[in-house]
Order: sequence, then structure tokens, then C-alpha cells
Amino acid sequence: YEGETLQCKIEQWSEDPTKMAALSSTFETLAISLLREPWAHGDIKPENIIVDKRDMHLIDYDAMFCPGFTADDCIDIGTSQFQHPLRNEKLFDKSIDDYPIALIATVLAAMSLDSRLGRRLQTIDYMLISPSRAVAGRDEMLEYVENLFAEAGDARHYRIARLLRSPRPSLPQ
Repeated sequence: YEGETLQCKIEQWSEDPTKMAALSSTFETLAISLLREPWAHGDIKPENIIVDKRDMHLIDYDAMFCPGFTADDCIDIGTSQFQHPLRNEKLFDKSIDDYPIALIATVLAAMSLDSRLGRRLQTIDYMLISPSRAVAGRDEMLEYVENLFAEAGDARHYRIARLLRSPRPSLPQ
């Protein structure tokens, strides 16, 4: 695919709420499409998504799940900064993309509401919200983002952000 990774676009546009809102919307279109598929990518992260002029495209399918695959077929469990902390080789089914999709959707939507988040993103090695701290109920950034959505009246993104606290890696669709 021609284009740049979502990671590059986030770095370029992190302080532009309009462009971040466009990235958020385009990512959610990709996410909805992906969640309807019988397979899962397995390593959803900004470095594995190419952004072109109109769409986003997944790359790097080495952690992919397809119907008929078993845990024995799992060679890669994705990048820990984007996975639920309980994700392991035994959890290998259609649901493996649930958590990273919710995480990225939450962060992109939050960055479209608060351009200051981009500066913070560039000083850490994860997507603003730490999955392990979020699940443990100790992530201050997740609390901030939930409040940001509540104040904006954005119930959809608030609900998605709340899913990041789930004790289970498989999130309700």
C-alpha cells in the first residue's frame, strides 16, 4: 500500500484536532469492517496500519487468526503495549483484536478532543493508556479520557474507553 503508517500520521497530526478526528473516523471504519470478519489480524497497532488518502490498510499478518486455526498455530501474540494483559498463546480466536481496537479508537478520539495529549504521547512507549494499569483500575490517563468524553457528551467513546478496564480480553462487541 502507498501511504504512511498510522503511527507516522499520529506523530505528524497529534496537535491538530481536525486531522485527528479524521484519523479517528477512518480507523473506526476499518475497525467495524475488521470486527465483521471471521478472522482477526492479531497485532493491531499503529505501525501495522497504512494510511492512504482515503482509507487505512492492515499490514503484517504474522499473528493472524483464521477459522480452523488452533492455539498451536499461534506464532505471535501481538505487541504487549496494545494487548490486554491476559492475552497469551492460549487465547487465540476471533476476539484477539477486540482490545487493541478499543485502545486505539479511544486514544484517537481523545486526541481529537484534546490536542495536548499528543505531546504526552511522544514521551511514552505506549498509546497513552497502559493496558495493564487500565485493567488494574490504576490508569490516570484512562480516567482523564473517560472524563473528557463525558464532558463532551460522547457516550459512544466513553463506553469504548470503559471497556479497556475489562478483566477479560474478549470484549463485548
